[in-house]
Amino acid sequence: MASSGMHVATGDSVLSVRNFPASSLPANTVSAPPPAGGHHVDLESGFTVKEAHGVHAGAATDHETLQAVGIRRHTFLSKVWQPRALSTPMLWRDVFVEFLSTGLFIFFVISAIVFTNFTFAGGVGLFGIAFAFGITIFVLVYSSAGLSGGHINPAVTFAMFLAGRIDVIKGLLYMCAQVVGAICGAAIVREINTPLYNRVYGGCNFVQSGYTVGGAFSAEVIGTFVLIYTIFAATDPKRSALEVSPHLGVLAPLAIGFSIFVVHIALIPVDGVSINPARSFGPAVVLNDSHIWKDMWIFWVGPLTGAILATFVYEAVIRGGAVKGMQRYIQ
Repeated sequence: MASSGMHVATGDSVLSVRNFPASSLPANTVSAPPPAGGHHVDLESGFTVKEAHGVHAGAATDHETLQAVGIRRHTFLSKVWQPRALSTPMLWRDVFVEFLSTGLFIFFVISAIVFTNFTFAGGVGLFGIAFAFGITIFVLVYSSAGLSGGHINPAVTFAMFLAGRIDVIKGLLYMCAQVVGAICGAAIVREINTPLYNRVYGGCNFVQSGYTVGGAFSAEVIGTFVLIYTIFAATDPKRSALEVSPHLGVLAPLAIGFSIFVVHIALIPVDGVSINPARSFGPAVVLNDSHIWKDMWIFWVGPLTGAILATFVYEAVIRGGAVKGMQRYIQ
């Protein structure tokens, strides 16, 4: 044979794994020629190319190449833009779960900041606040991950979009739900005790005395990087496939919660720690203080930048072809 590969005929279609020289394949490779016409589906790339009648897949013409490029673009657009999903009840259920989860998150963590500061001597302290953030995220991610994915954070949603795990429409709806949920959660805290809420600035984020804007921005980028990197690592499908017990999957929310805890322990003195634009925006809307708004850009741009960096490092470098390419080059 001039070339070899594995083809599975299904009607007028052919599923082709790859086309290799026969000498490079193991002895037990099954090979069969494709039909004269039909659809050629390359399982390695995930794209479909319709073969010209009488032309083998390994000898694609210029027309086929152009057609393949067009199909690739169509496939990419179908992943990031799915307007039909708007009519799916499951989508709106997931959006509601994000709204509810973010609202509950903001309610409990802002309550820990606002109410304990004056109810108890010294409040719960830095450790207590960090623990409140971490344990609340653990509980809410565990309870909502099977429904909406348990993002509870626009930066996480943005990272999932960049990684191709959700489309634009779902991502935007999630972000809107998270922001509205954060506003509602903070508003409930303020209604419970307005004087206390106003006295501690609603638990809002702002650059603390002794720290610079650049320092706060760097802290947000690094803190969000740690969070997103942990999420990708804890939910990696390859990692899940290697788990000895399926029950170990519950450790993913725990790892995410601990990452939140560690980041808060380290960075609360800088700016209160956001790493979540909704966490900063919701309480700020309810408080509506100009002193808070002047730093707001830090708590949007910083986390989103951290999300971009973490997504690139994990998806493109650690899990992508960069490392494999380097290994082939070294060998």
